[in-house]
Parts: sequence; structure tokens; C-alpha cells
Amino acid sequence: MKAAFANLLIAILPLSHAYAANSPASILSHPPKSMAGINNHQDQFSGGLDPKIVTLGPTTGLHPELGSYDGKVGMNYEIPIDTPILAPLDSVFLGFNNRNSNFRNGMDGTLQAPFDDLQICFQSRSSDWPGLIYCFYHLKNSPLLRGINVNPDCSNSDEWPGPMRAEGLQMFPNNQNMLTPSAISKSCKALIGKALKRGAVVGYAGTVGNHSQAPIMVKVKGKSINPTVKTGDKYLHWVQPDVFFYWKCYSKKATFESGILAYPFPCDGYQVPSLELKSTFKY
Repeated sequence: MKAAFANLLIAILPLSHAYAANSPASILSHPPKSMAGINNHQDQFSGGLDPKIVTLGPTTGLHPELGSYDGKVGMNYEIPIDTPILAPLDSVFLGFNNRNSNFRNGMDGTLQAPFDDLQICFQSRSSDWPGLIYCFYHLKNSPLLRGINVNPDCSNSDEWPGPMRAEGLQMFPNNQNMLTPSAISKSCKALIGKALKRGAVVGYAGTVGNHSQAPIMVKVKGKSINPTVKTGDKYLHWVQPDVFFYWKCYSKKATFESGILAYPFPCDGYQVPSLELKSTFKY
């Protein structure tokens, strides 16, 4: 089992030097031919990454006035709890860390209850963005974890972060690593290696206290070495997603020019299939 898992990860995650030196960060080298529907929901983005760790593209996002904490790797956007979260491009599911808890004592001493903090990570399968990695966190649930909130070992802990309930790709400000399955992680029944199309439901927005959210963090392949990386792929760079990419609302009829990402939330009237609206939905 461990050998098969390792072989899967090797196949999915090529060594950086295999193609980073002669690959662009993206196929997108100019604005879209048509700007119809492009970036028309930027108002839903809010606080961005710590500018000190952004090494590709603009170092600040649309709302630098909101500030960020040291090492913050995610871009917030404002959506209601239980909102379905959508894959922005064709992807493969690579890892998770279920830190969902009943409460956390915040950095400022305040009690945050509940504290939803499921993190799920993916790699691009699109030739538009070779090697791109993205994760969502502060999720409440995911259809990619069949055992979450079913098996006691993969249910909410009392105080954050609880026991280690993680497997596969793990992303941090200055490093990344792979965790092999453990007895506890297996209880989550994660569909590691599952391929997903753009627009697929990958999770459901959670809440920290009364602040519902589902931040996204993105690393993009670049030609140069990222000097902040201590372990992991040194050609991956953190970006500010709201200003680095062109975004467009997903629908089954929508056409996406090369390089454009789908907003990770339903917009412009798109209706998620009824079976997938409930946060208990599973693949």
C-alpha cells in the first residue's frame, strides 16, 4: 500500500528541475481577447497573503489596507458558510489536513468557536498552468473525504488543532512535504489521486467564530528559484491570487480562454447540482 502511494505521488509530482527551467509560469502571456465576464466578482476577495512571502507577480493584493499576519499564505474571500467550493481548473487531489475543532483560543486571546480548518490541496492537470498547486482551508467539509464526520477519528476535535489527521501533500509558508497514510488519516477515507474537472465541488465553506470563509492559497511554477523555500519544490512561488490571475464565473456553457481560472464559488447564476449543494455530499 505504501509503495503504491509513493509511486502515485512520484507520478503526480514531477521533480521541479525536470521542467521548471524551460517552462513559463503560465501559457497566459497577454490579457484575454474578450474581457466579458472577466474579474467581475473581485469584490468578494478580501485579505491577502503576507507580502514578504510572495515571490512572483504583485506582492500585494486588492486590499492591502486589511493587512496580514506573518507567514499568511491564503487569500480570503467572503462567502456564506456551507457554500460549495469549486475547482478553478482541472486538477488532481493530493492531500488534506483535518484540523476542524469545536474551538480555538485565538492569537489575541479571544475564543473562536467553532473553528473549521479542513485543508485540501490539489495540483493542476491543465497545460495552461503546469505544476500549479492550490489549497483551500477553513473548510467545514469535503466530498473528497468520505470518512469526515462519519468516523470518530476524523470528526471535530475539541480544541484546535486536535490529533494529526493528515495525508499527502502539505503546504506551509516556506516548505512542503508529503505525509504517508496513518491509522488516523485512513479513517478520513480520502480520495487521494482523484482527478477533477474545472467547476467540480471540492469542499464547503467553514467558519471561524462567526466569520464564514474558504481561503485559497496558490503556488505557481516559475523559471527562477524561490529563495524562501527551505524544503520542497524551489521553483514554486506564492502569488496573490486576486491580482495574479484572470477570473471568470464557472458554468457548464462557459468558455475559458487559455490561462483563465474559474472563481472558486458559484456566481452569475450558476446552480450547483442539487445533490452537491448539501455539505454532506460525497463522491
